[in-house]
Amino acid sequence: MIHPSVKKIPILEVCILIFSVIVLAALNFHIELLNGAEPDLLMSRDQAITFIIAAISKLLFTYSATNKKLVLPGKALALYISFIGVIRILIIFFGDPGSGNTMALVTAFSFILTGIALFYLTINNNERIFLPHVLSLITFFIALFSAIAYSFDGVTFYGIEYYKPMAMMASLNFMLLSFSILLVNRQKGFMGEITSKHAGGKIARLFIPIAIAIPVILSFLRFKNDDMGLFSTPFGIAFLTLARISILVFFIWRCVVIINRSNKDVVVEIEERKKTEAVLSYRKALLEAQNESIPDAVLVVDTKGKIL
Repeated sequence: MIHPSVKKIPILEVCILIFSVIVLAALNFHIELLNGAEPDLLMSRDQAITFIIAAISKLLFTYSATNKKLVLPGKALALYISFIGVIRILIIFFGDPGSGNTMALVTAFSFILTGIALFYLTINNNERIFLPHVLSLITFFIALFSAIAYSFDGVTFYGIEYYKPMAMMASLNFMLLSFSILLVNRQKGFMGEITSKHAGGKIARLFIPIAIAIPVILSFLRFKNDDMGLFSTPFGIAFLTLARISILVFFIWRCVVIINRSNKDVVVEIEERKKTEAVLSYRKALLEAQNESIPDAVLVVDTKGKIL
């Protein structure tokens, strides 16, 4: 059983800090194990620092519920993150294309979205579309797209020669940070539907991770098979088609099970309510019959002797 104090630890923000500090340590102290990694795997020094600032900003907003003084520095850091993204985009389009400090366009754009999402994080918006959630969702899918492309060896899939792809660790940090923001005020907007205790929420929590993971895994297997030539193309297509059908049928069955269980609970509740109403109706009729059969007058008084 998880200790209550452990549950209060912001795990996602701590992971972002750890990953960013590891990258900074590798770059500053020339750690051979990490420095020998592919250049598109590790993020740059300025990206790592910006992620540290973003994690700190998110932590300030997390603890601002008990200390309102933390809101202002949290917003200031959020604006700084967006400012860094804007500056990097300007460098990409108007600076030196061959500069080694050029940040990936999607990375800079994601920093802008993340900064705006963090800035508006404390606004109590009652509308169904919660702005930080929408921005974080966009950032999440941008990072997921970059991570998928990296896993498929898509270094040049962007189509711009001088444009560097988002680093794999940057993609991971963006996904963690976006998910952390999505968990704030998760009772509102579309996150409220996903985190609901009803059948729809249960189905969403079951299907969404699978909807993300399964296509990526199957596409990766198809890509590796075409690259290595393990199986013929017709066999690979047939196998992947069968795998998609089997997985889809399995999760449709799980969806049916969840809905049936929910409906059974509703039916049981309705039956219990009918039984309770029948008992109350019988007691009411019995009491009325007793009152009508008594020949003497009946007065009902309270504890103070007042006639009711």
